[in-house]
Amino acid sequence: MALSLGSLDVEIGADTTGLRRAEREVNRTSRNMNQSFSELGRAIKVALSIESARRVIMIADNMRRLEGMVKRLTKTTGDFNQVWGDLNRISDENGVAIGESINLFQRFQGALKNVTDKNGDVISFIDTLQKIGSVGGSSSQEMSNALTQLSQGFSGGIIRAEEWNSIIEQAPEILNVVAKNIDGVNGDLGVLRKRMLDGKLTAESFYRAISKGSDDVNKEFAELPQSIDQSLAQAENSFSRFIASLDKTIGASSLMADAISGIAVALNAITTATESEAAITRMQELNGEIGKQIGLV
Repeated sequence: MALSLGSLDVEIGADTTGLRRAEREVNRTSRNMNQSFSELGRAIKVALSIESARRVIMIADNMRRLEGMVKRLTKTTGDFNQVWGDLNRISDENGVAIGESINLFQRFQGALKNVTDKNGDVISFIDTLQKIGSVGGSSSQEMSNALTQLSQGFSGGIIRAEEWNSIIEQAPEILNVVAKNIDGVNGDLGVLRKRMLDGKLTAESFYRAISKGSDDVNKEFAELPQSIDQSLAQAENSFSRFIASLDKTIGASSLMADAISGIAVALNAITTATESEAAITRMQELNGEIGKQIGLV
């Protein structure tokens, strides 16, 4: 019995040693996993900061590009501040992206050169067209397509079947407004279409009709509830202007770009676990610099 008990004690001791060995292995694995997850968490935090910084840099770059466009378009007229302010104003009022309004201004400034040489007239025309789109329920893409065709017709001085078909399919309210405000048509789209087919629907008469109907369009637009898309566009416009102002003041986008470049260098240097830890520490430092800039916006 004693031998048996002794043998049993030995067997139990052996089993216990194995359990302790397994426990140590589990603890070691757990520590490694915790360290790995900790490093992964820090890396994810850095990645999120980089994405936020990238977004800020893109906004700042885009606003510089848009300002450059307007400066070029107003170089001969010398009214950049007025035009820039008006384009931002109608974008907010109509709930469209500022870039969309500037692209329309670029397109119609040239297309209307034989009708008016005043930038204020061009902006008022764009303003009315954008409001007509909302009143008529056309989507942003439909309006973009229709106005692209319309500007091409204006460039040629006359509205032809190609422009007509695009507008009637995607933004028919534009033609309804023209029909109501052009002499001799009395709101009849059939009569207006015949005038177009006869080659008598000129860019100037089209422009005058839209301008004449602007008051009625403004009243209808004022009665519409603001859509979520319009509210989001207003918010994005405001944020973009804030980023642009901040970038001019402190050069935030350049500072963020330098920090992101430093993170890229740190990542490229990783070859061992030790270097990985050092790189992540360096990334955290650079992430702090990005955070300071993002904290400002």
